[in-house]
Amino acid sequence: VLSGGRVEIFPDCSERLNTSEMVSLIATSMNGSARFGIGAGWYEILVKISDKLGSTTDFISAGFVHGYGLPSNTSIENALDGFNGASPNRSTIEGLVGLLNDRKYLSQLASAARNKTLSKLDIPDALRAKLDALGNLNRTEALSTVRLALAGSLHMGDLTEEQLLKIVNDMLESANQAKADAVNKVLDALSQDGFSSAQDVISTLQGVKDIVCVENGFTIGSTSSSVDFSGDYIIRFGRTESSSYNLAVIEAVITIAGKEAFIRGDFRAAHLQGSTRDSFMVTSASVGWGSASAQLTDGFSFDTANGRYEESCIFGEKKVLKLAGQTMVTLSNMNMMNDLQISAWNLTFDNLSLVQNPKDATFTSWIPLDDSKSVVALKFFEGMEDLLNLGQAIPLERITLQFQFSYQSVVLNYLRGQLRLTFISPDTVSLFAYDGAFDYTGVKVDKFLRRILQDNVRVEGIKASIFSGLAQSSETLQILLLGAEGKLLQLITGFEDVQFPPHSASSFALREVQMSLESQFPSWVTLQNYLYTGNMVNLTSGYVRCENDTTMEISTSGWLMYNGQKIELALSATLVPLEISGASVGELRDANGALGIKLLGGSMRIASIAHRISTLEMGVGQRIILKGGTIVRNQTDGFIISNFQLTSSGIALPNIAEAKSQSFLAADSQQKVNEILKNANNYLQQNASDLTTGQLDDIVGSTMSIIGGMIESNNVALNNPLSGDRDAALKYDILNYDKLFLGIPFERATITYVDHLTADEWAFSAAQTRQKALNQQFINTANALLNTIADELVRRQSANGLGSASIYKDSDVIGMNIEYGYASDIFADPLECKFWKIQFPPSLQLLNVQSIPDTQMIQSNFFCYNENPYQYIYNYKPLITSGVAMAFLKIYGGNVIPVQNTLWPITLEATLRGWSDWPTEVYCTEFQDYQVLDIHSFVTTAWNGSLFIDFKKGSGSVEGGEIWIFVAFQRLPGPLPEDHDWRFLVGNQKGKQAKHDYAKFLSTLLLVTL
Repeated sequence: VLSGGRVEIFPDCSERLNTSEMVSLIATSMNGSARFGIGAGWYEILVKISDKLGSTTDFISAGFVHGYGLPSNTSIENALDGFNGASPNRSTIEGLVGLLNDRKYLSQLASAARNKTLSKLDIPDALRAKLDALGNLNRTEALSTVRLALAGSLHMGDLTEEQLLKIVNDMLESANQAKADAVNKVLDALSQDGFSSAQDVISTLQGVKDIVCVENGFTIGSTSSSVDFSGDYIIRFGRTESSSYNLAVIEAVITIAGKEAFIRGDFRAAHLQGSTRDSFMVTSASVGWGSASAQLTDGFSFDTANGRYEESCIFGEKKVLKLAGQTMVTLSNMNMMNDLQISAWNLTFDNLSLVQNPKDATFTSWIPLDDSKSVVALKFFEGMEDLLNLGQAIPLERITLQFQFSYQSVVLNYLRGQLRLTFISPDTVSLFAYDGAFDYTGVKVDKFLRRILQDNVRVEGIKASIFSGLAQSSETLQILLLGAEGKLLQLITGFEDVQFPPHSASSFALREVQMSLESQFPSWVTLQNYLYTGNMVNLTSGYVRCENDTTMEISTSGWLMYNGQKIELALSATLVPLEISGASVGELRDANGALGIKLLGGSMRIASIAHRISTLEMGVGQRIILKGGTIVRNQTDGFIISNFQLTSSGIALPNIAEAKSQSFLAADSQQKVNEILKNANNYLQQNASDLTTGQLDDIVGSTMSIIGGMIESNNVALNNPLSGDRDAALKYDILNYDKLFLGIPFERATITYVDHLTADEWAFSAAQTRQKALNQQFINTANALLNTIADELVRRQSANGLGSASIYKDSDVIGMNIEYGYASDIFADPLECKFWKIQFPPSLQLLNVQSIPDTQMIQSNFFCYNENPYQYIYNYKPLITSGVAMAFLKIYGGNVIPVQNTLWPITLEATLRGWSDWPTEVYCTEFQDYQVLDIHSFVTTAWNGSLFIDFKKGSGSVEGGEIWIFVAFQRLPGPLPEDHDWRFLVGNQKGKQAKHDYAKFLSTLLLVTL
């Protein structure tokens, strides 16, 4: 289990990787475990693990499993009709539950629903087929495809952004509703009767668990917030400057997450025009032909004479010129090359002007490929063409590249890895191959060529039709790369003096490092003292040798530094430093007795380096600028910038699509689950003592899983109701308008205003109101069932109340800490449940409970939930939600002991573990200087005269800012930032803080930094 990581399980995925089979089921887990219900057939389980920085492992086989179930072509309706309204037998119900976990069956339901939606649209058949294929993708793939289309990198006919998002969302919602209807029919069969035996309870709860705990569906729409500067943005173009390299950001998505920015996209080593002394001139002979030259103050220059150029738009008036001709490039290290061609990005250019001097250009390089000589080798599988044309990755066997370099023909193979198409249009596509490697075996390659090739392959200007109409074959497909009409095949390269950084995720075992020093030190002790106090040691030569026999040379401009925890070693002034850990440091003497340094053992990886500035353009007048901090490449197409200062201009709304979870449990299905749990509770109250230990354990396990799954599902439904639930709720509101809206309700959470809403907004609001009532019903039922279970567990362990009992049950989402005994024993130490602790006073008398003597045994129930089941109480969308803990005392087999006006405080301690739909929430308008750190809510029916809040700083730091506490006592609907009763500046951030205040309503504690 990786802290902060994610585990994805792909049954049957090895077949997708190596043959023609597709993924059957996909699940994501944050705790290292995932559960599947499967249909008939053999399945291989494969796992991918990613850390919190986004680096991902290869597929890891976790074994095989055989599933038994109904065939995927079974009809739920036909199966139930055969019983003529009577309850189906148990084996049939189990088979129907299995169908709801059968990918092929669900895919058939979704496909029929999508086709019904798409058939109503007046669009070309080819576009309809592409949209239908998009609907087959999983959440990550579908969202990335929609983002590619919105960024202009994937052609979707003549659809506008709004039209595309609406069609995709309607299509996904119809598929989700079809699946929800199927779920409802099976739950109806499960809930037709009460329970007559323990086996009935066990098998029914097992079936409900299999239904409730499935993966949610999703919808895709545009972001809706007008003030939250958070989440993801499409970058049309950008440039990044660091202490070791400069990058052009051709197309990317940036996710702002607190003081970290995750950027994924097309990065290329670049030289940047910036200084007023940097010159760039383009002379046009005719449209598409001319000469260009540039001279930068860093020593980089180029001159392209009598060549052609391809001109294309980035956004607005910003363009890119891809220059091709007799080009001489002079690098900042004074090396000269005549094999590179230059692309000039992000400039304003008029192809009718004779002479122009563009400003702020960004220069990248490329090499022309020989047309009809390069080959892509792929293993065919069903659905491969759809994935390619939607911009999704598929397994790659080989790319053979042929081009001219140093007046010689070069043939190179790039082996294995992944391949996806980018910049997809009807006529032209680009390809991106990654996670493979160039094979230099038996090939003599110029050392300068090796230095400009990147660790991935990008080829532009490809004829799009070569990836259409791919014929099914058991042999490897050989696709010949052809240039699109009027285009050159371009292999994207870098520059020798601007090294593209390796992955930080790549770690290498070290064998030995030897370094010669520029400065002379009188003794090894003097050198140690100098190095261990954080000073940089300049190097003149040396080498790094890895356990795999790879050797890297250290040049005269290299350096070494030790910061007290790790060693940083730069092989040259232009290369990204290596981060070395676990190595032993020793003394080295050369033949002349000069002092040096050697390292033995340990491992190395790429270190983060100083980040200077990133200027990221989202569109005309829309820009984000990140200054300072550090930068590191954490994956093939991703960088992380940390601890930066952010400024923006023209950004009012996130300009990108977002995916939202949508539950397959409709409102009617939730009521059926609630009824099943009520029946289970009634059965246990009458018959729990007759159950075996194994039977009770089965019921407890299923119950906790169901409750956890329902809490998640209910909260998902609260934020994104199914289309059927919205329609039904709107119809109900219209028919009952006078009753609902012409009076004042007693429950504040039911206060709604609808007259100013559109029909869609009203439907959403009405569905939310209904969902809040369902959530309240469910958690009441869940708590009653857990209490019944707790009482039975205590009865068994305490020998019918004669002895003490201590019970702890924990699932992924729920915990139960149940104690039975004398109050002095129960109250002696804090009671713990997951991330919560509660400490009672030493005696019942100090709780102001005088009617029960200390000699009488009592029971303490302490329940905790990872996810908040009480979100229905809010009349605003919570910014961040956290878990919930509930504690109460009761008499054995009897009533709850009321606690009021205590003489001694009850201490409840929680580890802050709040989370948000967005990685962070930052306000960019009137609240631009605020960032919410955490938020917690609590409800009480009776106060002890005053509320005492005790908080202290745990970990982390606040640089150059203040921390404020805001407390709001919510009374009527309204914006929370305007509805606080007091605010409190945290003075001593390292110590404890306390504050008293009074309240009778819901209180929200909001921790904010400026």
